[in-house]
Parts: sequence; C-alpha cells; structure tokens
Amino acid sequence: MLDFRFSDHPMNRSPDHPIAKTVSNLRYLCLIVVLAGWLTVSGQPRWTTNLTEAHGLQPFDRPTQLLWSKQQGVVFIAPDRLAVYQVNELRSLAPLAKRDSSGGAGNFVLNLKILDTHDGHEIKSMRFPTSGSFSQIAAVRGGNFLVRTGDVLYLFSPAFKVLASKALLLDRVAPFEEWQVHTSRSGAEIVLVHQLLFIHESVLADGTLLSPGKSNADVEILDADTLKVVKAFSLPNYLAYWSAGDGFVVGTHPSQPHHAEEFGILNFDGEWKQLKPPFKTKNRCLSVMDALDLHLIAAYGCNGVVAFSESGEQVFHSYGRVNESPVGVANSGNYFAVEFFYLPDIHNSQSRGRPSHLDLFDLKGGSRLISLSLQTSTVYYDVSAQGLLAVVEGDTLRMFALGNE
Repeated sequence: MLDFRFSDHPMNRSPDHPIAKTVSNLRYLCLIVVLAGWLTVSGQPRWTTNLTEAHGLQPFDRPTQLLWSKQQGVVFIAPDRLAVYQVNELRSLAPLAKRDSSGGAGNFVLNLKILDTHDGHEIKSMRFPTSGSFSQIAAVRGGNFLVRTGDVLYLFSPAFKVLASKALLLDRVAPFEEWQVHTSRSGAEIVLVHQLLFIHESVLADGTLLSPGKSNADVEILDADTLKVVKAFSLPNYLAYWSAGDGFVVGTHPSQPHHAEEFGILNFDGEWKQLKPPFKTKNRCLSVMDALDLHLIAAYGCNGVVAFSESGEQVFHSYGRVNESPVGVANSGNYFAVEFFYLPDIHNSQSRGRPSHLDLFDLKGGSRLISLSLQTSTVYYDVSAQGLLAVVEGDTLRMFALGNE
C-alpha cells in the first residue's frame, strides 16, 4: 500500500523549499494517478435503480427454468435510451381463446421500459401480449428498434410509432422449428433465420458420425427501414450458433451436421468460409465466435478472447485470469465487454463453475477500462458506442459512463 505521509522527511519541514515544493507536487500527482486507477478498476456507476421497486419488474435471476422466464435483457436503442425488457406470466390465466397475431393467448406479457441513460428516469413504459416462447428487443439504425412478440416482428420509431410489421410464419412440419432474429451492432442489418430440425444427428463419443440427421434453414435479410426482404437463401443444415454482422453472418458450419467446432463467415449470397482465430496459444478446445461492430469478429474460449478482422488480423486479445474462461461478449464502436466465468475444480466433483467478473476494454488500444465483480449466477449487459455500460444483476440495474457521452 502506498503511504503519502511525508511529514517526517526533512524536506517537508520547510514548505517554501524548492525541493519540498517538487516533492509536494509529485505527491499530489501520485495521489491523482492512484485514485484515477482505482476509479477505473472499481467502476463507479453513473446511476443505479432497483427494477422491482422502481419499475415493477421481477428480479432477472428468477429461479424458474421455463423458457419464458429467460426472455429478458437490456439493449441500448439510442445514445440516450436504454431498453429494459422482461416477459412475465399473468397471475390469473386468461380464458381459453384462439392465439392472436403475436402467437400468444393472453397468458404472457412483454414489459418494456425505456430509460434515460443520463439519470435513469423512465421515458416510456409499454406492454405487449406475447407467447411463452420467444420475445426480444433489438436496436436498429436511426433510433428505431424492433419488438418481437412470439410470431410477429414490429419496427418502432423513436416516437414509439409502429413503422412496419412482419409475421414470422411457421410451417409446422418439423418437431423443432423456430425463427431467430439478430441485428448487427451498427443496427444496419436485420437477419432472420428460420430453423427446422426434423431428426437430430447421431454422433459417438469419439466423434464418429452415425447419422447426419435431417434439418434445414432459411435465411432472410430485411431492409432496416421497412422490414421488407431484400435477400433470401436456404441452407442444407441448421445453424447451431450464429450472430449478425454488417454484410455477413458469423456462425457454425451450415452444410454439415457435426461441425460445431467450425465457425465461419456466411455472406448474404449464402457462401460460407471457415474462420481461424489468431490465438497465440495452442490449447485444443472449442471457441465460440460472434460478429462485432466495425466488421470485426470475436472468438472466445479456454484460450482467452481475441478480436480480429475477416482477413485474420488480430486487433485485441486477453487471456483472462487463472482458472477462468470468457463466456460472453458485447460490443459497440471501440468498446468491448467480456464476461468471465470461474471454471469448476477438476479435482472436486462437487465444484461448479460460477460467474467471475465483467470487464470493459478499449478494443483498439487493448486497455481495461473497468472490471466489475459479479455477484449473481446470471448477468445481463450491453455496451454503447458512446462508452456506456448497462449491467443487470438480480433486481439491480447499474449504468456506467466511461466515454465522452
């Protein structure tokens, strides 16, 4: 620990002595540097709010494992607006009725709160009937935002007016069928993937493929201003994992059923090529990849996390701490958030992994701007191009401001 007490030093006994003045100035400078470093590492929030008490939402670490209870999150939809959303089940069941256009029958509601990023006050509160399956909010360019309620996608303006809508029609011919919706971090691209899984592939423990199964996927690229389809193509296999970038999709192998370890870029003409992240270590483990802003890609796993260009040029890397691994990322502009998870102790069969910390980095410079210890098993977060970081744990939402916003 640094000690700033210089009173016993002879030079400090005469305040007017020139050397004493220099020491005093250096002491002040050191104090400022240390305090600045402490503020960066600890991350003091701009504001904090209790989502249950102030906005009527349930804690985000709800214990239920039902699908609808996981339909929640936080999304920056504009530099000064944060969307907080959560699906809730109504206390009293609605009378039996035909499902409406949202896919719901009145038993679930999507609660949406629009908060001001400067002080956290509520700008708008909205409620939508939805189903117990898929609901979400996503940002689109120009301050517009998407609201998905079950089988319908709506495009809203900053004035909360519906600009367009699109039905997500189901064929109902496969045991597993769903529409997945992602937007690029810039909000310029809207990508829909209609997944149909008829028969799961069958694979032995040694990787031998017994049966390829049967599945397919249809991809649609939408105009971000109208929700009109501007491109469409089909894939012979479902995408086990994917995310949207500007002009491309990053995802698993779309033409072979058992290549979960192979990630690549799928362009909007349906052409796929494999990506090989430039990790400096050679550990044999799988890496997850996500599309980032600025036409970059993130890969993360037991080798740490790396951000790189389509050509393979590395622009960022972090190994994390001992016995932990990155499990999620969020990015906008030059800001890059990484969630880390403590790995279970291989020598203790009762040991379980647990959340560790959430770090915000300068993507191009590589410096760590903030590091937050995580207290709950589930965390929701998003980062804006202006350097804002929103973090939800339990019933508490914290807003951090580290940029020039």
